[in-house]
Amino acid sequence: MGLSQSKRSIGTDCGRLEEWMTLLRKDIREHVPIIHLAIPGSHNSMTFKITRKSKLAPDAEKVVQRVYKCLPWFIAKWAKTQSYTTTDQLKFGIRFFDLRISQKETTDIEDRYYIVHGLFSTPMESEMREIKTFLDQHPGELVILDFQHFYEISCDDHDIIHTFLTNLFGDKILTMNDGPLTELTLDKAYKLRKQLLIVYRSAYNSIYYWPGAYFPTPWPNTAKLKVLKEFLVKSLQNRSMDYGWITQCVLTPDSKYIVLRPRSNLELTAKKVWNYLDDWIKAQTPGSLDNGSTECVNILIADFVNIKNSSFISTVVDLNNKIPYQDAPAERIQKDSKIYPDKEKLLNGIIEEYLPY
Repeated sequence: MGLSQSKRSIGTDCGRLEEWMTLLRKDIREHVPIIHLAIPGSHNSMTFKITRKSKLAPDAEKVVQRVYKCLPWFIAKWAKTQSYTTTDQLKFGIRFFDLRISQKETTDIEDRYYIVHGLFSTPMESEMREIKTFLDQHPGELVILDFQHFYEISCDDHDIIHTFLTNLFGDKILTMNDGPLTELTLDKAYKLRKQLLIVYRSAYNSIYYWPGAYFPTPWPNTAKLKVLKEFLVKSLQNRSMDYGWITQCVLTPDSKYIVLRPRSNLELTAKKVWNYLDDWIKAQTPGSLDNGSTECVNILIADFVNIKNSSFISTVVDLNNKIPYQDAPAERIQKDSKIYPDKEKLLNGIIEEYLPY
């Protein structure tokens, strides 16, 4: 059986976004695989705890290590990529988390593995528990964890991480045994009572996780806005619709970029990216190529997803309104702006059965 089809009001953006997957049209939940949805994600997702007092992490480049010795505060403002906590990101609609994991010397085994980005941020385990709590409270939502990079992680460490994740999330984990991505819809996941898909980009993988090849994530690696946009457009044209696809809406500041902007930081840079890509993102289309588009987005990630009242998140979520009705009557009325339809404009309840769950 599907989710209860109770009538929900949009309320605030946070309230709407907190359950945006649950509130998608019924036909989308039933027939559109998650790799054909527009899903908002965060880049270097859990770096919100990085401060000027944070310790240097193993992924820090040599130039960062040298500068850190004299100006740790300067490194911090270019290492922190998010302000929202994990729970806040979930409540505001983020469903994809980009993670870098490193071991940290500690006597507390629960704090052994940390989220890093040049500096140590927060223990991995505590953030995973927050995600578990959110999923327990939101049975219609699905989250993708992308373990992107590992630093100073041995085979034994991978075993420990695998065991922790498996014990914590248990039967919530969607595995490759649950079928191909082209058949993995939100409704199917709900019926299986599974809510988590783990991408594990390591040769030391697990049968429970998906290899990175199933979710390509082309890295723009540029500090120039024009080059970034050109890269995103071109890379989407090479996308396979049988796999997921991560569009990185981020700049990568190099030494020259940073030196020329001594008063700037990564958040100000993220604002420039959003202002530049805003219209481009709004023009994108999810779904399959059957809808007439030459390329279709899937997962879009950004730095500082809190910018402008989380406009990036709501913009990406609302792209799902462009998905054509699936197996719907020809006379169906198309709605145009928000996920939740304006019932006053419906004719005689013709799409009552397609109201959000």
